[in-house]
Amino acid sequence: MFEHRLAPLLGPRAFLRRQLRFAAVSASIVLGALAAGALGYHAFGRLPWLDALLNAAMILTGMGPVDRMQTNAGKCSPPVTRSRAGWCSSPPWRCSSHH
Repeated sequence: MFEHRLAPLLGPRAFLRRQLRFAAVSASIVLGALAAGALGYHAFGRLPWLDALLNAAMILTGMGPVDRMQTNAGKCSPPVTRSRAGWCSSPPWRCSSHH
C-alpha cells in the first residue's frame, strides 16, 4: 500500500491522488454510517428525517441522542448506531480487552 521506507518519496501528484482516495473512502464510511443511523431513527423511532439525521449525527460524534425514543424498536437504534460508530473510529488494537 505504501512505499518502502528506503524507496524514494512519491511525487506530489501521486501523493495527492493517494490522499484523495483515502479521503473518499473515509467520507463514504462516515456518510454510510450517518445514513444508516438516520434511517434507523426514522424507521424505528418514527422521527422526522431532520430529527433522525440530528440524532444519528449526535450519536456518531459521541454526544448522545437528542430525542427520547417512544417505541421499543426505536430504543434499539441508539445502541446499534453507537456500536457502528465504535467500529468506524476505534483502531483494532484498542478494541481488544486490556489486561
